[in-house]
Amino acid sequence: MGLDAAYDRDALASMKGQLAEWRQGDLIDSVPYFWASPGGADPLTELFTTSIAQRSGVAMWDERAAGEAVSTDIGRGWAIVASQTCDVGATGPGLRHLTVQVHPVVEAPSMSKEALADAYGHRKVDLFPVSGLSGGPWFADLRVSFPVSKSLLALATPVRGFVTVEESHRFAQHLAAKVRRPALHDAVSDQLVPALETFFKRQRESDWIADIEQVRLTVVEGEPLWPSRVELLVVLRGELQPSGKRAIRDLRTQLGKPFKRATIDATRAPHGCVLGPVRFQRLEKLSVEEYRNSTPLRISDFRSFS
Repeated sequence: MGLDAAYDRDALASMKGQLAEWRQGDLIDSVPYFWASPGGADPLTELFTTSIAQRSGVAMWDERAAGEAVSTDIGRGWAIVASQTCDVGATGPGLRHLTVQVHPVVEAPSMSKEALADAYGHRKVDLFPVSGLSGGPWFADLRVSFPVSKSLLALATPVRGFVTVEESHRFAQHLAAKVRRPALHDAVSDQLVPALETFFKRQRESDWIADIEQVRLTVVEGEPLWPSRVELLVVLRGELQPSGKRAIRDLRTQLGKPFKRATIDATRAPHGCVLGPVRFQRLEKLSVEEYRNSTPLRISDFRSFS
């Protein structure tokens, strides 16, 4: 049934030795980028595909519309393994997986200093820095992923994508956070987060900044995409000084009206969303319920300010 009929488990088991060398975060070279696409010329990507048996076609990045026979290296190159290491091998849960998921790895020499700082600071959801390649800078592009047969891995030698174990762990955490993050109103990412980011950067010399661990958002009323009331939850490592609390509360007051206007929708939220009072909570006193009911906002690591 399904994939079970598509591959030979005994053949996969015979690759145990070769696949044992592979792990999450490893790099494989010369992988074509591909995805399902409408037959003919896709108006979104301008790529040309041929439908087979009335199914969607498969587009490759280096195929161009209008039937041009173009053979270039565009869209071919490094890819990074995103599947969990236990699923990559040929034993245990890995025996149930014919393929591994990979993301393309792209070189970004023309990125601005600010964009690079955001990417290296893990503030870009769809980019993750890859340190295992020379030159660069290199990043895993998490906007697209595609399956690669394990037989391809078995024929290749893995290249470690990261120099340190800590980077590998951070990569795994980044992937998990991207998948599990809930969908929030656009005003959160477009207005609230940038305003908080700017505020905390300006406060980097303040002696209270080191007491902040994280800023989270709690949807108190309504749905995450169309909330009617939200609150900021500031998680603390220590006792935040009164001047720090006052500054954050003042910021919340400044952001309240613009945020409410940005969340007004005639049908879903005619009155917009209220940005409620800021809550401060010590990390060791944060309850499981508070943690589960709130979402971390992607703001600079506060340790870099301390």
